[in-house]
Amino acid sequence: SFSLWENVIANYPTAAIAWNSLANAYYEQNRYGDAITYFEEALKLDQSDPKSYNNLGNCYDRTGRPEAAIPLFKKALEIRPNDAMVYTNLGVAYDRLGQLDSAVAAQTRSVELMPTPLGYTNLANVLEKQGNFEASAAYCRKALEMDPGYALAHNNLGVALYRLGQLEAAVLSLQEAARRGYGPAQQFLSQNGITW
Repeated sequence: SFSLWENVIANYPTAAIAWNSLANAYYEQNRYGDAITYFEEALKLDQSDPKSYNNLGNCYDRTGRPEAAIPLFKKALEIRPNDAMVYTNLGVAYDRLGQLDSAVAAQTRSVELMPTPLGYTNLANVLEKQGNFEASAAYCRKALEMDPGYALAHNNLGVALYRLGQLEAAVLSLQEAARRGYGPAQQFLSQNGITW
């Protein structure tokens, strides 16, 4: 699809959608540097597209520059203020910077707008980092109500329960995550001397 969009751009260099589509093609191939170049070109042509701001923010976040991503996510939210996925991405970027209160606020808004297992698990993860293990466990349980097979939620629930001293329940949850192939659960069990 690269050549298709490159041809469109050659014929219609002011078509922001073509630049954005080429950027998305690079993004899907994890070629974030190339994607950044083309998202920036798309935004020069059309500053009204919240997806371009969000996707460019994701590129910066994925290349280890969450501080550059945050203003882009905020700009996307100025244009589309109720976009749950942008709030999720904003929360992840704040989390990477250690700005946990801001991360909780963004993840909370995300699940208010669109409750998903991923959203609840992201919120639980930040709450666990803040030491709020009860709330973390509660949000993991909400994620598991929506998707009982969600390995990441089983893992995060296990970690929260472990921190709360509920070892038997923690081991069961971590074992379930490990059975579902979630490697970090296996590592957590091994590092804490728990056989499974």
